[in-house]
Parts: sequence; structure tokens; C-alpha cells
Amino acid sequence: MPGTHIYSGRKPPSAARLALLIFSCAIFFGAAAKTSPGKTEKLISQKEARRVIARTAGAELKTDAVRVRDIASSDAAGVVVNAGIETAFRFKKSDDGKWVATEFRIGDRQWETIDFYGGATGIENLARAREELGALAGDFIALRESNKEQKELRRGGLRATDISSLLSSAVVVIEVEASFRLAKDAANKWRVAEIKFGGDEWRNVDALVAAANAAKSLYARGELQSLRAALEAYRAERGSYVVSDVYAVLVDYLSPRYLARVVRLDPWQRPYRYTSTREQFVIRSDGADGREGTADDVRISSRDQNT
Repeated sequence: MPGTHIYSGRKPPSAARLALLIFSCAIFFGAAAKTSPGKTEKLISQKEARRVIARTAGAELKTDAVRVRDIASSDAAGVVVNAGIETAFRFKKSDDGKWVATEFRIGDRQWETIDFYGGATGIENLARAREELGALAGDFIALRESNKEQKELRRGGLRATDISSLLSSAVVVIEVEASFRLAKDAANKWRVAEIKFGGDEWRNVDALVAAANAAKSLYARGELQSLRAALEAYRAERGSYVVSDVYAVLVDYLSPRYLARVVRLDPWQRPYRYTSTREQFVIRSDGADGREGTADDVRISSRDQNT
């Protein structure tokens, strides 16, 4: 087919490695396992299946980013849907000229940092998957530079379809194939309960998301400690803490003299919260659930200097 390049010079990526990376990241990648089709009772329409998959684990993709191949089977555990999902990955070029995947899109102007998923996938698996993603991106960029009519690049269950690159950064749109097990929740609504890529085993979505949120909590704690150190340096020079109930005001006061890197959003892409007087302060993240005052909040204050 004109404009389509099927790459055969490199070994296709490991479905298991890519699977665990991408779905822990909230949806995506690998080569989908084909569930043997048979006579099934249609419990869910393709339209509804697309909507449910596009909202997996809090993602907010457009439903047309999901292409349902088939609704393969249904049983007491739920419905298995084979689908291709298209999303974008951000890449940066390293000092040795290799493209490194750093983020992936989960909605309109919403991006997730891939580093948060090392715990869910295993650091070694994460590194290998990023290497394979980077190789796909690099090859696609090179093909587009030599042939502007190049439409796509296929490798295993991955299909790169579009690219926007500028010097040392690039965004590549990639479609990934996977199998999704949909089940009804307590409110009798469909949700994605498990996901499988290639010959890999079924992976529980809640467990993958929990591992990613644990990594985000640790990262948020580190950022709050940096902010506390900046506040203490500010107080040592000025005689008091920054007095405000607006986090953005705090950042404006601290940056750049006391805070080398501007920190505006927590790992869940929400603003941190700040309250203070001249003598004390509290900085917090609302955590994974996005609600203030719940068990998953990440909090640091002037009173807990040793945390």
C-alpha cells in the first residue's frame, strides 16, 4: 500500500514489556492477543465499548481514538474486547542522539509522566519498553524526513501514524492493540477490569493504578520537602514565612531565589494547596482522589521538620 511501511529489520517489541508499561500508564501498547471468536451473546455495543475503554483508569481520550476490532467473548467474568487505541507520546533526544519517551497523553492537554510507572512495570521492563518506543519514534522520524509522503510505520502491534518534531523534542501518535476485559461495577456500569497485551497474562487495572499512585505520592512528598526547604531559607532571610492562602503567590515569592525549579502542579496535575501565617505553614496535595482532607493527601508543614 503506497505510503505504508512495514518494518521488518528489527525484532518486534516484547508484548509483555510494552503491555505492562502502557497500561500501567493508563492504557496502551503491545500486540493484542486474539481471543478465539465464537458464538457470543452481545452484552455491550461497540459504541459503548469504545466509550468505556477511552475512560480507562481516569483517562479522557476521545472515543474515536479507540477502534474496536471485535467483541470476542463474554462469560461470568465479563466481556473481552479486542481494540486498537491511539494516543500521543512525547519524546526527547538524549545526548547520544536517541529518542526517549517521557510522557503520554490521556486526554485533551492532559499528559502522564512515564517515570511514575516503573513500580508497576518493573524498572528493567520500563527501560526496555522505552528503548523500543524510542527506536520506533526515531525510525519514523527518519522515514518522514526522507519521504514526506510516508503515512505510517508498523512494528509488531504498534503503528506510528503521525509526528511533530522540533530539534530535540517530538510528539508521535501511536496506535496500540490490546485486549480489554470489561465488567460491571457495583453501580451496574461497565468498566475496564483487566487488560492483556499479546501473550501476556491478564493484568488487574486497579493494581496497576495503585502502584502508579504510590510512586506519585513519593514524588509529591519530595516536591513538598523542596518547597519547605525554600520556605525555611526565605524565613531565615525575611524573618517570617510567606503569608498567603494562594499557592501561586507562594511560588512567585520563592522563585527563583529560593526555589530553583518552579513547582506549580502535583503529579496528578492539580495545584498544590498552601495556607500560612507568619509563624507556620501547611503545603499539601489532594492526592489521587483529588479531594481535600482524605487519607491519600500528601502533606508537609512547619511543625514536622523531620518528615
